[in-house]
Amino acid sequence: ARPLIREYDTVEYFHYRTANLVHHIYQGDWSPEHEVEESLVQESLRYGQLWDVITYLANHGDGKIAMGQFQTARAEIELAARIRDEYENDLARSTHGYLSTLLALEERRLEDALREADVYYEENAEELLHVHALSGKAKGQTLLGDLPGATETMARCGRIVKKMGTRRIPPFQLSNYHRSRLLLDVAELQAARGSSAGSGVRALQRRCGRSGSAALRLAEKCAMRKTEVLRLIGRSHWLAGEKKDAWQWWSRGLAEGQRLGARPETARTRLEVARSLAELGSPDARFEEKGAADHLEEARTTFEELGLSWDLHQLEQLERASWRGTKSGYLRGPTSAGWCRRTSTQSCESATPA
Repeated sequence: ARPLIREYDTVEYFHYRTANLVHHIYQGDWSPEHEVEESLVQESLRYGQLWDVITYLANHGDGKIAMGQFQTARAEIELAARIRDEYENDLARSTHGYLSTLLALEERRLEDALREADVYYEENAEELLHVHALSGKAKGQTLLGDLPGATETMARCGRIVKKMGTRRIPPFQLSNYHRSRLLLDVAELQAARGSSAGSGVRALQRRCGRSGSAALRLAEKCAMRKTEVLRLIGRSHWLAGEKKDAWQWWSRGLAEGQRLGARPETARTRLEVARSLAELGSPDARFEEKGAADHLEEARTTFEELGLSWDLHQLEQLERASWRGTKSGYLRGPTSAGWCRRTSTQSCESATPA
């Protein structure tokens, strides 16, 4: 279509640029060259291109949230709110609700995410949007540790999916549903780890396998979900004792996250890797030529730069648990590139490197 587009025709040119951005966002090419200049967005608004502008905001904002560019996303959420209020536009209302929920989830403001998801659900009668809202709410509940609540929410969402049929639900919505299904299944497998009910654990492992396959199939069509899905699949294999498979999935996740520029999920994958290396209980354990301390430090840097305090808390919990656990007894040394072993009377700074 590009040779046929006349750049002086604002309406035609912006419609083309929006379609081009949407294509590349889903495909996984988040290069700045596909973004639309702010001046053209505002000019298109003056021409009354509400559908195109809101579609651009929804997809551009989704990509920016995945990249950790939260201030840009907030500006687009505010613009969606202005269009909603000035024009009483339903698409702007749903876009505002979707991006607000998504941003709260990515920043791990989980109580806010649950409230945003409820508002998003109540303000929009369309069942496709309910798939978004309920999937987001279930993710927040799972991360908060409310597995019964998340199970109930996913059941409500599942009934909508079954009623509509997966062929009638675009990958955009369906990818969120299967991502949240996978997240909940992995959390339940984690909770059941070490349980004496071996058959139940094995059933959960099989369920994780099915939900992982479905989530990955959809993430191939919706790149914003892919790094997270790869991380969760890796975790499910680790919990199942399939360590070699877990390393392979995390390797894919790190490569994909770095290629996309998905900074929050790349850092969370590094935290997952560090947790697993710590579980091995060896200071010599390495993943991609880096020890647990290296992965932790890279994750910490990203969390601090992006203001992800919830994730920082998870990281600090891992450090404390790794020190307390006498089975491993290793903790990051601030003056050492590797783990250091310490006794209860030593600080990590003064401990003898292992």
